[in-house]
Amino acid sequence: AGKGIYGLYKFYKTTASYFLCACDTDLYLWTSPAWGSIKSALTTAKYFDFATYDIRDIVVICNGANAPMKYDGATVSALGGSPPATMAAIIIHKERGFCYTPTSSYLYCSEIGNMESWDTTNWKWRVGSDTGDFLTGFGVLQGVLFLFKQNSVRYFITDGSKTEWIMGDPITTKGAISRFTIDNAS
Repeated sequence: AGKGIYGLYKFYKTTASYFLCACDTDLYLWTSPAWGSIKSALTTAKYFDFATYDIRDIVVICNGANAPMKYDGATVSALGGSPPATMAAIIIHKERGFCYTPTSSYLYCSEIGNMESWDTTNWKWRVGSDTGDFLTGFGVLQGVLFLFKQNSVRYFITDGSKTEWIMGDPITTKGAISRFTIDNAS
């Protein structure tokens, strides 16, 4: 059987750019003229998600099966700060990382300005019921985070302090079957 590609990402740092490819059980880096493995022994057949955190010049990498990782242009290592054990997807919004875990309705976020500071008890929100309608993705429109589930979409306004944040009721009974069906708009 051939190796499948489960994620491609162009990581831009202040001083350089890197092309990453998740393929089968490895994470590869393009170093012209060839690909080189920079992380191996990953769970096979899992789609990867990537998010660049510009303030720290790192890319956060997750696939819903392995512990979240970071890459700084030199080394792949575990994402610090006690993030959720697995992340299905991640997005950077207003200098925080927001993520959800596989087959759940819980949204988590990092401390502002620090992707390696996670309080998974106090910085965790249940997005509607958890009866089979799981989070499938998110997007940002005009500064508002939208949370997609299989059968609904909600908005999440994250202005001000955490106590001022507002999670709206579902705005539709239609959702998204996959994060790959969602794209950000400005």
